[in-house]
Amino acid sequence: MAAINSKGLGIVDTSNGRLLRSVELKNGLPDRHPVAWSADGTWLTQGDEAGQVTLWNLRLDKEAAIFPAQLGPVKALALSADGRVLATLGEENKLHLWNLKNWQPKNRVAPKPKTAKPVTTD
Repeated sequence: MAAINSKGLGIVDTSNGRLLRSVELKNGLPDRHPVAWSADGTWLTQGDEAGQVTLWNLRLDKEAAIFPAQLGPVKALALSADGRVLATLGEENKLHLWNLKNWQPKNRVAPKPKTAKPVTTD
């Protein structure tokens, strides 16, 4: 499990509560912003209110990249199992897929608009 505070990140063993690793990040991790990390533990991503995503290399304990991912606040993030694709979801409910090798969008997926249902009053 990861515990986040304003200075960085701690990785905790949930079976015994021990801190396995503490990573102090230069700019910290602001509260209440979505985060995701890669399955191999190398990468940590975080979205912010401005629509940007910050990527940290946890093995090197340093910021690797910052890029604009959404037009508004980032609501959710997920990394693919192989760590090559990042999915971001913004407040406009558009899912963007990013190729992490070149930071270019793979495609953008918009949800189907919801159809209005009539409301009846008796």
